Amino acid sequence: MVATAASLSLPIAVAHCYYRGWSGYTEDLTKAFQMFTDIEQNTNGYHWAQDMLGDCYDEGDGTELDYAQAFHWYVYRCVAFSVRLQL
Repeated sequence: MVATAASLSLPIAVAHCYYRGWSGYTEDLTKAFQMFTDIEQNTNGYHWAQDMLGDCYDEGDGTELDYAQAFHWYVYRCVAFSVRLQL
């Protein structure tokens, strides 16, 4: 499913392919982190990008290991998604 979405150039899918090295993309954690950051900013808070930013900070993937930032993004994602569900 991710491969199909990536073939359609959907940004979050392409970022996942870079993150995991899927579908012919070479694993590039720095590029994936930057793409997740750009997606989150350009979409005014896409929850999957927020979750992946949490993972990147939690594991030090493409950025420095930072548990406080990981916690921020995980909580922010939950709160933002919860608010959307209530609307």
